[in-house]
Amino acid sequence: MNISVKAPFVWTERNTAAAAEMWNAGKSGGEIAAAIGASRNAVIGKAHRNPELFEDKGGTGKGWRGGKVFNPDRREYKTVIKPAADRRIKIRKAEAEKAAAAQRQAIREAREAGSAYDAERLPHAKTLLELGAKECHWPMNDGGPFLFCASEATHGDQKGDPNYCRCHYLRRLPLRAASDLEGV
Repeated sequence: MNISVKAPFVWTERNTAAAAEMWNAGKSGGEIAAAIGASRNAVIGKAHRNPELFEDKGGTGKGWRGGKVFNPDRREYKTVIKPAADRRIKIRKAEAEKAAAAQRQAIREAREAGSAYDAERLPHAKTLLELGAKECHWPMNDGGPFLFCASEATHGDQKGDPNYCRCHYLRRLPLRAASDLEGV
């Protein structure tokens, strides 16, 4: 039986220098691999592991945000983020902050209007046995017959969460979380 096994490619100083020279001249990883007898992935891996020899080509691939670039004058690495990716990150952060601010404002308004809303809903409150599936389960009093809001529920009913109307849904946060939001 005749089996041929290809010997693994070994990086030497000579073929590393040749690969770096071709890389810095703008040749692709495949062209360099064909010239020195290595695989394309071996060339690209060598380039990424030795940024002091191989110039940065500006990053490639979908979603590339940057990386470490070697500065030979200062003998150190610095992190680089492409301007377009940096802009996208800033836009997403601004959008998230705007949404969080709107949510905090809605919670503040619901807490401020809470007592008036509860007083308005008290004549329409129901006991637990009278309460329907799509009605708000927010407790309205502390005793006697326990009464619940019974307004139309728009939130909840996920993984055992009780149903709440919009006002009570925003007021459901624990005191710790609400105090974290104060002054924000």
